[in-house]
Amino acid sequence: MSLPDNCVEDLWFPDGNIVIRAGDRLCRVYKGFLAAQSPVLADMLSIPQPETVETFDEVPVVTLPDDPKEVLHWLKALLFPKYFEVHPHKIAVHKLFAVLRLSHKYDVQYLRQRALYHLSTEFATNLAEYRRGTAEWCSSIRFPPGGDRIDSDGYIDFVRDAYTVVREAGAVWLLPCILYCLHVTARLISAPLDRTAEGISPTDLLSLWQISGTTARIFGVSITEKWAECTSNACEAIDKYMIDDLYTNLLFHPLGFSRPDTDGDDDVHFDADTLKCSLCTPCYQEFYQEYLQLCGTFWEELPRIIGLPDWPELLEMKARDLGMSADSAK
Repeated sequence: MSLPDNCVEDLWFPDGNIVIRAGDRLCRVYKGFLAAQSPVLADMLSIPQPETVETFDEVPVVTLPDDPKEVLHWLKALLFPKYFEVHPHKIAVHKLFAVLRLSHKYDVQYLRQRALYHLSTEFATNLAEYRRGTAEWCSSIRFPPGGDRIDSDGYIDFVRDAYTVVREAGAVWLLPCILYCLHVTARLISAPLDRTAEGISPTDLLSLWQISGTTARIFGVSITEKWAECTSNACEAIDKYMIDDLYTNLLFHPLGFSRPDTDGDDDVHFDADTLKCSLCTPCYQEFYQEYLQLCGTFWEELPRIIGLPDWPELLEMKARDLGMSADSAK
C-alpha cells in the first residue's frame, strides 16, 4: 500500500497499530510502545473506542490536541533515542521546548528530566554558576539559525518562552534566574511593556517591577557617593556623567556588571573595566569588595522577591526534577 500524501515518512511504520494525527500530518506508530513510555497515553489508549472511530487502513486514528509541530518533535524524541540530544551536546531551542512541554503533560519523566537539565545550563541556580556562565557561555541550547548565541532582541523572546514552558512544567526552581534575565534584557533593549509582558502572569509581571526596586535598594547610590570624598587625582578627575551612566547600567544588570573571565580573573566586563580605569586603586578595591557582597545579598533575596521559597528549598526541587543528589544540585 502506498504511503498517504500527508504522512510523516520517518514516523510511518507499516506494521504500526495506531495512527497519530498531528494537525494534517499522520504518523503510524506503535500503541504498546507509546503506552509503555507515557502513563497518560496508556490511560488514554486503554479507553474502549466506539465503532465509529476514525481509522486508516483499519488502524485507529488518534488526534492529539497539541501543537502539531511539537507533537512531531516529541514523537521523534520518544522513538529515536538520538533525536533528543543529551547534554553536553547542543539542542535546538524549539525542539527543547516542544519535548519539555509534552513530556510534562504526558508524564514521560526521562525526557522531561533531560530537557530541564538543558535549561539549567542556561538559567543558573547559584551565583558563582551565573557569573561563570555569563563569561563562558555554558549553555547547551542552540538558537536558530543554528548558532550558539542570539541577539538581545531575540533573547527576550527566548526568555519569555522559557518562562511559559517552565511554568507549565512546574519547574519553579528555574524562575528566579529566568525572571532576572527577563528584567535585564527588557531594560537593556528598552523593550515595550506589552512585549515584555506577553504571556507573563500578573503576579510574575509584578515580580519584574519588584526586581527593579530591589536592585535600587540593595545597590544604593551610596556605593558611588564615597568617590566624591576621595582626594586622589584619579577620583577628583572622574566624570560625573560617566559615573551616572555606569550606575544606571549597574541597576539594569547588577550581576553582570563585573564577572570573571575564563581564567578566573574579575572585571572583564566593559563597565567594570571603565570604572577600574577611572578610580584610584583603593577606591576601586573598596567598591569591588562591597559590590561582591551586595551581589550575594541580592542573589539570596531573589527567590523571595518573586514570591518563591528560599534557595535551599528550590535546590531540593531541582534535585528531584533532575534525579540528582541535593549536593549536586547546588
